[in-house]
Amino acid sequence: MKKLISIASILLILTIFLSSMALAAPDLSLTSLKDTLYLTGGEVIIDEPTSRDVIIAAGSVEINAPITGDIIITAGSVTINAPISGDLTIASGKASINADITGDLSISGAATTIQEGVTIIGDSDISGETLDLKGTLNGNLNLNVENIQTSTTAKIIGDLTSSIEPDNQDLVQGDLILTTNKTLKENIVNKIGNTAWQVLVLYAIGIISLLIFGSYTESVTQKMANGPFMSFGSGLLFLVLIPILILILIISVIGIPIALFIALATALTIFLSITFTSLTLGHILLYKLLNFKLSSYIEMLVGVILFVILIKLPVVGIILMIYGVCAGLGAAILSLVWFSRKKGKKTFKGRATKRTSRIKRIN
Repeated sequence: MKKLISIASILLILTIFLSSMALAAPDLSLTSLKDTLYLTGGEVIIDEPTSRDVIIAAGSVEINAPITGDIIITAGSVTINAPISGDLTIASGKASINADITGDLSISGAATTIQEGVTIIGDSDISGETLDLKGTLNGNLNLNVENIQTSTTAKIIGDLTSSIEPDNQDLVQGDLILTTNKTLKENIVNKIGNTAWQVLVLYAIGIISLLIFGSYTESVTQKMANGPFMSFGSGLLFLVLIPILILILIISVIGIPIALFIALATALTIFLSITFTSLTLGHILLYKLLNFKLSSYIEMLVGVILFVILIKLPVVGIILMIYGVCAGLGAAILSLVWFSRKKGKKTFKGRATKRTSRIKRIN
């Protein structure tokens, strides 16, 4: 607990220090630092055109001015009222496309509406619950929805690959490819193949992690196994403090390289958290429960198999992923601090020994 408090204190001190630097710096907007426009908030409305790429995370988004760059949106509801020249990617509960899209369109959400008179020039990939199609899709459409509604003005110039058959097949001028004509045996074989592939990929990542960061990976696993609540709590704290620190570093301008390094290191750690969680599961099952003392590679293999099975369960999978990310990040940072302190102690002792022997020779 003392380690966690000390780390949190350091981050808070850095936050306060860099905040004062940012306030003393010239008035620079975050969006002027790069060619990409980042927008967040409860409600985001764009009323002025821009040629930059746009990334938005908000409760609701409304675009009322043309955008020539690519757009990525994560929101509860999205309304596009102006032309988009680049690609448009949306993850939302409700999306309404009321203007032309020149690039590709990708939507994942509950309900999607493409209004009459709208033309999507690029290819489209739409998944969710419902699609209400009234406009024209010039490219190919990859569709995975539970229900599709079409009007007399709807057209699909390219091919339609769909999990369901549209009520009006005449609107498809290209080929209609249905993906539901698979036998039960084929579905089972595909699921087994996908599961085996996931196990193989995750195990390969685990082996690489053990080969490159062997003792460090095992240290993280020990902390997750012996202190699950400590690891999870510290991970939650770091997930809150690290983005704040990165944002302040970017605003301070001079701290941008450090911010990029911290962001990349955090992303890598979160990516490896699956490896840490898998090894922890294997260690707990084989060593703590069954009392089998096996190599870390075998524990990793068993843990990866168990992890892949558990994440497919509706509720357990979500809980495991959240715990794995938070506990993995927390244990990784705590282990890094422990390794640094251990190395520092060894260096200090080595220097002290040399100095003592040198004094003896002088005397």
